[in-house]
Amino acid sequence: MRKVRDQPRTTRQDLVNDLKRVGTTVSKKTISNTLRHRGLKSCSARKEWEKVMWSDETKIELFGLNSTRRVWRKKKDEYNLKNTIPTVKHGGGNIILWG
Repeated sequence: MRKVRDQPRTTRQDLVNDLKRVGTTVSKKTISNTLRHRGLKSCSARKEWEKVMWSDETKIELFGLNSTRRVWRKKKDEYNLKNTIPTVKHGGGNIILWG
């Protein structure tokens, strides 16, 4: 619980591995249930679907991840700085491929 509070971007698999190292075996589902019981929820940034342009192209990020990143947080901590993930708006380095 302390690790998630200090590092909200911790994954369930990271927690499983940490517990396994100290001799405790639990499933990812058990971790999710425990965190949810403590008032935490796994959250990702909202998509504004009306602004998504659908096509036969794909974008590949050159820096960082090209996936949804999640944080464990309480509802009231939505805009807490440690629960936000900075983004690069211009010049972030990506390529677009058309098919």
